[in-house]
Amino acid sequence: MDNKEKKILLKLEELIIGVSAIVLILAALLPWGSTENVTVLGIFGDDTFITIGVGILAILFLLTKKIPTWISLLLGLIALGTGINDYIALSNVFEGNGGSVGSGMYLTLLGGLGVVVGSILDMLRSAK
Repeated sequence: MDNKEKKILLKLEELIIGVSAIVLILAALLPWGSTENVTVLGIFGDDTFITIGVGILAILFLLTKKIPTWISLLLGLIALGTGINDYIALSNVFEGNGGSVGSGMYLTLLGGLGVVVGSILDMLRSAK
Protein backbone atom coordinates (compact mmCIF):
# COMPACT_ATOMS: atom_id res chain seq x y z
CA MET A 1 0.00 0.00 0.00
CA ASP A 2 1.53 3.35 -0.95
CA ASN A 3 1.31 6.58 1.08
CA LYS A 4 -1.68 7.90 -0.85
CA GLU A 5 -3.74 4.78 -0.01
CA LYS A 6 -2.70 5.01 3.66
CA LYS A 7 -3.81 8.64 3.82
CA ILE A 8 -7.17 7.78 2.29
CA LEU A 9 -7.69 4.97 4.80
CA LEU A 10 -6.74 7.29 7.65
CA LYS A 11 -9.21 9.87 6.46
CA LEU A 12 -11.95 7.25 6.28
CA GLU A 13 -11.32 6.19 9.88
CA GLU A 14 -11.32 9.80 11.04
CA LEU A 15 -14.53 10.42 9.13
CA ILE A 16 -16.23 7.40 10.71
CA ILE A 17 -15.23 8.44 14.23
CA GLY A 18 -16.05 12.12 13.65
CA VAL A 19 -19.46 11.55 12.08
CA SER A 20 -20.34 8.97 14.73
CA ALA A 21 -19.36 11.39 17.51
CA ILE A 22 -21.59 14.08 16.00
CA VAL A 23 -24.42 11.53 15.74
CA LEU A 24 -24.00 10.78 19.47
CA ILE A 25 -24.31 14.46 20.35
CA LEU A 26 -27.36 14.98 18.13
CA ALA A 27 -29.00 11.79 19.42
CA ALA A 28 -29.22 13.33 22.88
CA LEU A 29 -31.44 16.09 21.51
CA LEU A 30 -33.91 13.74 19.81
CA PRO A 31 -36.75 11.62 21.28
CA TRP A 32 -35.60 8.44 23.00
CA GLY A 33 -39.13 7.14 23.42
CA SER A 34 -42.78 8.13 23.28
CA THR A 35 -46.32 7.10 24.05
CA GLU A 36 -49.56 8.82 23.06
CA ASN A 37 -49.18 11.34 25.89
CA VAL A 38 -45.46 11.53 26.62
CA THR A 39 -42.31 12.03 24.59
CA VAL A 40 -38.97 11.68 26.36
CA LEU A 41 -36.07 13.55 24.82
CA GLY A 42 -32.59 12.20 25.41
CA ILE A 43 -31.49 15.56 26.83
CA PHE A 44 -33.71 14.94 29.87
CA GLY A 45 -32.38 11.45 30.55
CA ASP A 46 -29.81 10.36 33.10
CA ASP A 47 -27.31 9.18 30.49
CA THR A 48 -27.36 12.30 28.33
CA PHE A 49 -24.11 13.55 29.78
CA ILE A 50 -22.46 10.24 28.93
CA THR A 51 -23.51 10.30 25.27
CA ILE A 52 -22.76 14.00 24.79
CA GLY A 53 -19.51 13.68 26.74
CA VAL A 54 -18.35 10.71 24.70
CA GLY A 55 -19.18 12.55 21.49
CA ILE A 56 -17.29 15.67 22.51
CA LEU A 57 -14.28 13.72 23.81
CA ALA A 58 -14.13 11.59 20.67
CA ILE A 59 -14.04 14.73 18.53
CA LEU A 60 -11.39 16.36 20.73
CA PHE A 61 -9.23 13.22 20.69
CA LEU A 62 -9.62 13.02 16.93
CA LEU A 63 -8.46 16.61 16.52
CA THR A 64 -5.45 16.34 18.84
CA LYS A 65 -4.26 12.98 17.46
CA LYS A 66 -2.07 12.56 20.54
CA ILE A 67 -4.44 10.26 22.40
CA PRO A 68 -4.05 6.49 21.92
CA THR A 69 -6.78 4.93 19.78
CA TRP A 70 -7.72 2.45 22.52
CA ILE A 71 -9.13 5.38 24.51
CA SER A 72 -11.48 6.21 21.62
CA LEU A 73 -12.40 2.53 21.50
CA LEU A 74 -13.18 2.62 25.22
CA LEU A 75 -15.33 5.74 24.74
CA GLY A 76 -17.22 4.04 21.93
CA LEU A 77 -17.80 0.96 24.08
CA ILE A 78 -19.09 3.15 26.92
CA ALA A 79 -21.53 4.90 24.56
CA LEU A 80 -22.62 1.61 23.00
CA GLY A 81 -23.06 -0.09 26.38
CA THR A 82 -25.03 2.86 27.71
CA GLY A 83 -27.17 2.83 24.56
CA ILE A 84 -27.89 -0.90 24.85
CA ASN A 85 -28.78 -0.55 28.53
CA ASP A 86 -31.08 2.40 27.87
CA TYR A 87 -32.65 0.71 24.86
CA ILE A 88 -33.58 -2.35 26.93
CA ALA A 89 -34.95 -0.20 29.75
CA LEU A 90 -36.89 2.16 27.49
CA SER A 91 -38.28 -0.56 25.26
CA ASN A 92 -39.71 -2.32 28.32
CA VAL A 93 -41.31 0.89 29.59
CA PHE A 94 -42.57 2.41 26.35
CA GLU A 95 -43.61 -0.69 24.45
CA GLY A 96 -45.37 -2.00 27.56
CA ASN A 97 -47.49 1.16 27.55
CA GLY A 98 -48.35 1.27 23.86
CA GLY A 99 -45.41 3.48 22.93
CA SER A 100 -42.17 3.01 21.08
CA VAL A 101 -38.47 3.68 21.31
CA GLY A 102 -37.53 6.91 19.57
CA SER A 103 -35.03 7.81 16.87
CA GLY A 104 -32.56 9.32 19.33
CA MET A 105 -32.13 5.96 21.01
CA TYR A 106 -31.35 4.24 17.71
CA LEU A 107 -28.90 6.99 16.77
CA THR A 108 -27.16 6.58 20.14
CA LEU A 109 -26.61 2.91 19.34
CA LEU A 110 -25.44 3.77 15.82
CA GLY A 111 -23.09 6.50 17.02
CA GLY A 112 -21.51 4.31 19.70
CA LEU A 113 -21.06 1.49 17.21
CA GLY A 114 -19.52 3.89 14.70
CA VAL A 115 -16.92 5.13 17.19
CA VAL A 116 -16.06 1.51 18.03
CA VAL A 117 -15.73 0.50 14.36
CA GLY A 118 -13.69 3.58 13.46
CA SER A 119 -11.37 2.98 16.41
CA ILE A 120 -10.89 -0.67 15.51
CA LEU A 121 -10.10 0.27 11.90
CA ASP A 122 -7.56 2.78 13.15
CA MET A 123 -5.97 0.18 15.45
CA LEU A 124 -5.75 -2.32 12.60
CA ARG A 125 -4.14 0.27 10.35
CA SER A 126 -1.64 1.18 13.06
CA ALA A 127 -0.72 -2.48 13.57
CA LYS A 128 0.50 -2.81 9.96
